[in-house]
Amino acid sequence: MIALHFGIDVFAIEVINGKSQVSILQNDYNRMTSQERFIILAGGVAGECCFFKNHDLDGKRDDEIKLEKAGGGSIEDYLSDAMAILSANDGRFNRLNKELVRKWETAKLEAFFDAGPENYVLLSKSEIDLI
Repeated sequence: MIALHFGIDVFAIEVINGKSQVSILQNDYNRMTSQERFIILAGGVAGECCFFKNHDLDGKRDDEIKLEKAGGGSIEDYLSDAMAILSANDGRFNRLNKELVRKWETAKLEAFFDAGPENYVLLSKSEIDLI
């Protein structure tokens, strides 16, 4: 939701090796400011706090490491901006989350019967655009 807010074209929300990620084009990534990148990284934790009233500690740590490597400092420095963007887009954010939860549950069930790595697309660009 935060990437979309900044005009970034999200072409998939995926799970790679069991971790969710937003896939964007390299050109979009290159035109973002550092501040926008950092707020997007904080968006996962902000979304979980808004929608689930908690957050995945492993996922948060992964985002914190990405922020630190990029020179962004603490994830808490960007949470209020991320939460404000989500709140301003709460209708679309709620629809996106409902669809993600539905897709994730189905994908987890399918992955249970598959011995391979947890790699799958939760939402494609066309599905995201419809929300």
